[in-house]
Amino acid sequence: MIATGRTAGEAERARDGMRAQVAFYDSTPTYRGVLVIEGREEAAERLHRLSVRGAWREMPALVDDGLLDAVCTSATWSDLPAALARRYRGRATRLMPYAASTAAPWGEIAAEVRRIAG
Repeated sequence: MIATGRTAGEAERARDGMRAQVAFYDSTPTYRGVLVIEGREEAAERLHRLSVRGAWREMPALVDDGLLDAVCTSATWSDLPAALARRYRGRATRLMPYAASTAAPWGEIAAEVRRIAG
């Protein structure tokens, strides 16, 4: 998952959108393992209960910055290649961005990640 934007403000707003996405995913039993690994079993239970009640607007508040950062890379477009290279160097040979921003210059970002990762 990627939260990005042309400016820091845009990237921060994208984080809010990803926070809601993470809350949605982590409310389901299928993704509970992510929260268990992060030591957040209680959050998994609370998110699931809120989802059953349809309390979607309350759920993002349970995804704090630490949990969001565990599953989401956040950076401006210009800083994103370095952030992705730091996060995934030696761990991945291929990346498939999951991001709300369709306006991002993905071709340029990918080329820069390849250049940095060498």
